[in-house]
Amino acid sequence: PLIFAIVFFMLFYFSSTVGEKFAKENTMSPFGGMWLASFVLIPIGIFLTWKAMRDSQLFNKEFYNRLGQAIKRFFSSHKGVSKT
Repeated sequence: PLIFAIVFFMLFYFSSTVGEKFAKENTMSPFGGMWLASFVLIPIGIFLTWKAMRDSQLFNKEFYNRLGQAIKRFFSSHKGVSKT
């Protein structure tokens, strides 16, 4: 848990600093820049909450293999679709 907390904090701090820099340089809107850290971490938080609610293992290799295959199938099936 300690390693996850440190990595989570570093990711939050890095994305918060980058968002603030983008907002100051007008690369990104101030709203988007200051909320960048939350936008990055919300999917991770939802995923970790979902895993905790199901009492499932966090490092289950089979789950990540299936997830990777599903993502690969999703992008390969949408590769030929063009927006007109």
